[in-house]
Amino acid sequence: MKLKELLKNVEIIDAKNENPELNIDMVYYNSRKVKEGGLFVAIDGYEVDGHDYIEDAISRGAVAILVTKDVDFNVPTYKTENNRKALSILSNNYYGHPSDELKVFGITASNGKTSTSMMLNAILEANNIQPGLLGTVMYKVGDEEVASKLTTPESLELQGIFKSMLDEGIDTCVMEVSSVGQEMFRVGGIDFDIVCMNNITREHIDQHGSFEKYFEEKQKTITNASEDAFAIINIEDEYAKSLIPKTKAKVITFSDQDSSADVYAENKDISSGFGKFDLVLSDKFTGKEQRKTIKLNVAGYQSIVNALSAAAMAASDGIDIDTIAKGLENYRGIERRFEQIYDDEFKILDDHFANIENINMTLQTLSKMDYK
Repeated sequence: MKLKELLKNVEIIDAKNENPELNIDMVYYNSRKVKEGGLFVAIDGYEVDGHDYIEDAISRGAVAILVTKDVDFNVPTYKTENNRKALSILSNNYYGHPSDELKVFGITASNGKTSTSMMLNAILEANNIQPGLLGTVMYKVGDEEVASKLTTPESLELQGIFKSMLDEGIDTCVMEVSSVGQEMFRVGGIDFDIVCMNNITREHIDQHGSFEKYFEEKQKTITNASEDAFAIINIEDEYAKSLIPKTKAKVITFSDQDSSADVYAENKDISSGFGKFDLVLSDKFTGKEQRKTIKLNVAGYQSIVNALSAAAMAASDGIDIDTIAKGLENYRGIERRFEQIYDDEFKILDDHFANIENINMTLQTLSKMDYK
């Protein structure tokens, strides 16, 4: 790819040794991976500064560099204000804007992102769709599954995964969107079709410096959504609900309590530990109200809330209520997330993911269960 094509829409504030017609074979931000013909993006990170490795990158074959500091090397050098933002644009350009050709579901929450994404995946599979999956537990492309290192991959890897999905004939992707992913511009340029906000609690303050900064990053999944997208909002969460007037997207609400929501639950029963409820879809989706009893095969009250979120996304995508029910009932849960591992003369539940909201939800579930 020509350097000028790769740099399209990147805000360059200074340039040296310009060569817009230079051919670039690949983009790198880790100098140890650089190969001949590559563009090296020097990122000033929390622990290391990529500018310290420019000389190494050039020795390995980098023919151009992107920086945020004043440096002097005899290769085309372009300076930006923010190289993480620049990397997201470069990556999108390099791989040909693959998310434009995918239907992308973006799920964010302080709690429940992974379970919600897995439930939605199960619904899509029940609808004869084999989606790609990107999240905390794994990345899945076709038959290949790999354990994930980051909830939201770095933008270069993320765009590469999108491209590999298209190459495999996959047209749908379900992904978790983390607040760190937003702050680090990893999801810049992604064309989300349906986004969802389940809840926001006081977490990850150590990573963002304050709850206000965390909320500022978390909300971008909703507030940056386009007018052609759907925004799925849990109206039982005050922070999530406050985003309704801040998005251009078409809003779909869900609730485990409020029957005025577009998607809600009635006749909830958690006495066995496994959620049972009547799923109600308002007339917004088909012109008439729809109801279906759902018997989940995963334990915990939070599973009902996550199921409503997944159902709202699926209904917004035009999937019928019978298929939604089939997918939710097919879902068997995630290891060690309120996992029932023994149920005979007594029960054993394994719930290792211990943050404040998760503990509260676990105790709420236990208070509703019948057990000896």
